[in-house]
Amino acid sequence: MVSALGLLTICIQFLLAASRVVNQHATIKLRAAHVHSVATRNTSSHSLSPSELQDQYGDITCMRQTGGICTLFDCDAKRGTTMCIKNGAGVGKCKCAQGLCATAAGACEAQDGEWKGVYSVKFANPSARESAYLSATPFPIGYGYKAIRSTDSEPMWKLAFLENKHVRLESVQYPGHYLSLSSTDAGLIAKLEKLEGVLAAAQVTFVVQETRRNGGGLQFWSPVHQVALSPSSLTSAGVTVCDARVDGSQGVSQAPFACTGKEFVQFTPALPNEVVSTKGTRVAVSIISPLNSWQKAVVLAVLSVCCFGSCFFPFWFYKAPESSDAAS
Repeated sequence: MVSALGLLTICIQFLLAASRVVNQHATIKLRAAHVHSVATRNTSSHSLSPSELQDQYGDITCMRQTGGICTLFDCDAKRGTTMCIKNGAGVGKCKCAQGLCATAAGACEAQDGEWKGVYSVKFANPSARESAYLSATPFPIGYGYKAIRSTDSEPMWKLAFLENKHVRLESVQYPGHYLSLSSTDAGLIAKLEKLEGVLAAAQVTFVVQETRRNGGGLQFWSPVHQVALSPSSLTSAGVTVCDARVDGSQGVSQAPFACTGKEFVQFTPALPNEVVSTKGTRVAVSIISPLNSWQKAVVLAVLSVCCFGSCFFPFWFYKAPESSDAAS
């Protein structure tokens, strides 16, 4: 039989693990809200005029989606001046107030983004050299578009340039759709998203950074996920991500893949010098947690009550058997 001390130890271990997954719970809530928004997108977004879409979501040079949740409590004060907007699923999302823009970290600041031009993006060292250009195509099943490599060298991406050398790409093939990295059960997927489908600005924010590793070159880098867009070695036209923190000399054969130089990209026409990060170190952005401190406290408190209650419930109602004389 498990002792009370043993049960208490199990509860404490459970709470420590729960504290690490609180943010994952928040991500699940955001995904649930995202699924609802996708299900209603064909009716809701199409009924809005371009000016109304601009008012609700901003544009790629000044987005309003911070990635915060405000279902039970106000938005985290770290985000700055925000508004709590609740959707039909009952989940509140924190959006920047009018005139402010969401940074990759999820804070609302006054920013001045600008369009820099239209470019082709070529992977310099793909395994299948005939398919080297970043492009997009519809998913075989379902809604949306996935990033692929093609032979088409035409400029296919409009580049928006923001502060801190952050960039975002809009597809010329599919106007109003933006290159994003989305977290799924299968890992990070490079695909296109409409602005109203983006959960947070971090999802569509990248950096063109210069690296000296593997002979040197430019990486199209996610400062939040700490990965670079890379040609997939599994398919002739696939696009995946590589992790520069993984040591390729260890023979990594599965995700996260090491960056070995195949991820290097070339832009045509050449990018302005101001767009490229030449720091020599990997650019990193730490996002503000989707849940604020009060929301985390509530979730942990509920888990604590459930845990300790289930641990000690048998002892509350346990009644020792009455002793009886051995001799009758």
